[in-house]
Amino acid sequence: MSVPERREQLMDAAMAQIAESGFQSVNVMAVTRRAEVTRPVFYDAFEGVDDLLRALLQRESLRVTEQIDSVFPAEIADHVDDFDLDSIIGDFLAMVVRHPDTWRLVFSGAAGLPDSVRQWISAHRENLRTRLAAVQTQLAATGRVSADLDIEIASHLVIGFAEMASRLVLEDPDRYPPHRVVDFYTTTITAAGKLLATDPD
Repeated sequence: MSVPERREQLMDAAMAQIAESGFQSVNVMAVTRRAEVTRPVFYDAFEGVDDLLRALLQRESLRVTEQIDSVFPAEIADHVDDFDLDSIIGDFLAMVVRHPDTWRLVFSGAAGLPDSVRQWISAHRENLRTRLAAVQTQLAATGRVSADLDIEIASHLVIGFAEMASRLVLEDPDRYPPHRVVDFYTTTITAAGKLLATDPD
């Protein structure tokens, strides 16, 4: 096996270890045991665990960016006439189900995570929220949502919902399939819109 292939194998083993037992469980012994290789083989590919985790985060960062771009491209705010948040959420959750280990990494709880991982998660979250806020701004400008909408709060709430929904489908995809979550979102948003549109007088 070539060194690049070995690095991929060891990063896959580290991902599986993280998904099962968290970041704090990642060490040379755990990774080599899971990959069924010896310590010398590990050190031929990486200088140590920190080097492994840096490479893993770089790889997963590219994957997350590609996956987000596939359902929520950076230029989406330029095409608000075609914007359908229900479909985007459904596509996003289906993607989460297809790549569970990557998204478990993204939605890891902050407690006990290395600073580099917290920063990585925060950067991806803010990137996605910024894109959503740009779309909401355009929707408000065209009258598709209220001009009084607090864009910053609204974008945080939608991202928060997406995170919660992702955790549900990751923990129990049979009980919480993407379509069930999207149906709930659609029903809730529709009901809230009708409530807000009601004239209290």
